[in-house]
Amino acid sequence: MEVVLEERRVMEQYFDDSRKCTAGRRSEDKILNRYGERLNELCSNVGQYFLNGRCGQDINLGKFTCNETSVVDYFICSPKVLPCIEDFYVNDSNSLLSDKHNAVCYEIRKRKNKQQLTRAVEETVTNVTKVRWKDDLQHEFCANIDENKLCDIEKSIENLNIGEAHQTCINHMLRRLKMCFVIVLLNHK
Repeated sequence: MEVVLEERRVMEQYFDDSRKCTAGRRSEDKILNRYGERLNELCSNVGQYFLNGRCGQDINLGKFTCNETSVVDYFICSPKVLPCIEDFYVNDSNSLLSDKHNAVCYEIRKRKNKQQLTRAVEETVTNVTKVRWKDDLQHEFCANIDENKLCDIEKSIENLNIGEAHQTCINHMLRRLKMCFVIVLLNHK
């Protein structure tokens, strides 16, 4: 819960104190296909943010990045990296650089010390593990799930005041739930 509150504080502070970014995001591309929906959901679940249409010279624009008809090139980052962003913009189409895509450009402000930036980036990077489901191991998998953790999550959900629930709080609970299953898979290797 503390991590979620810290992320939220960073986001609110950055969006409130800066004219470089807005909490809302705009896009010239009005079509959201299933891949876009999945990407939005993934980013939301892991606490990542699109700079397109939200920051720098692209603020409240969300310029097209492909064939002047769609947005398919993105800059996605964590709340810890957001304060380092000086500018973000989408260049005009240039046939010398690409047949279809516009360059997505950003400028990063130097932090006072390199370790701070390195730490922020390292905290953003996570390992992704893909596991293929095996039906014959279903009972073993279920038997190794930590029921106490599931009960704790269930209590957190029951105690959640729906009127005060924020997306970051819900995402935090989803991450906790996901980790209950990921730990079983990692321990099985």
